[in-house]
Amino acid sequence: MATNRLKLSRAQLAAFLKDPESIRQFERLFAVADEDVSSITILVEEASTAALSAMAAAVQALDALNAIRDDLEFVALSPPVPESGAPTDATYVVLSANTALTQERVLTAGANITLTDGGPGGALTIAASGGGSSAVSAWVNFNGTGVVSIRDSFNVTSITDNGIADYTVNFTAALTADYSWSVSSGDASPGNAFAITAPAVSAPTTTAFRLKIYDVALGVTDMPYVSAQFYS
Repeated sequence: MATNRLKLSRAQLAAFLKDPESIRQFERLFAVADEDVSSITILVEEASTAALSAMAAAVQALDALNAIRDDLEFVALSPPVPESGAPTDATYVVLSANTALTQERVLTAGANITLTDGGPGGALTIAASGGGSSAVSAWVNFNGTGVVSIRDSFNVTSITDNGIADYTVNFTAALTADYSWSVSSGDASPGNAFAITAPAVSAPTTTAFRLKIYDVALGVTDMPYVSAQFYS
């Protein structure tokens, strides 16, 4: 029921309204006005609540935008970090100079050296090739007595014992044709004289070289120290 906002009794209304019907009409008029005022008040209150909620949401959105702005400013002002996380001022060996590094060393191939880059995830292959008469393409130091054994060598895979003081040097990688050589031998005893036939029995090939050793006094004899160098 609507509230009587007039706060007037019928006796008071009768003072200026002359008949009961006029009084009833007057009361109805203000009753309708009272209901409309109540509805408008409710609508105003609901609109005010909605406006406050919208304002709170707007404040939250503004705070979020300010936080994003601060993050973007931090990223823009921060120095770039390498993706790998590795320090840029450490010492690295690289195949080519890199502007992101400050202490790198560039690996380059010297004389008679070849570098083959297999690319990302591949292998870097370093190969050495013959360098003319000044480069030793193969050498060996071996004991030729008993079971022949190699003390040390380069580009020599094995020594074949063909018999007394008869040896074949087998190369790991083939030499070029018409290479040169030098051979020496001894038994660490004073006064002994030795002769070497090199090549012996057969002509040298790009994969093997045969030699024989003679003791001047004793004839063919095994030697404890035999050394051979080959230049390709």
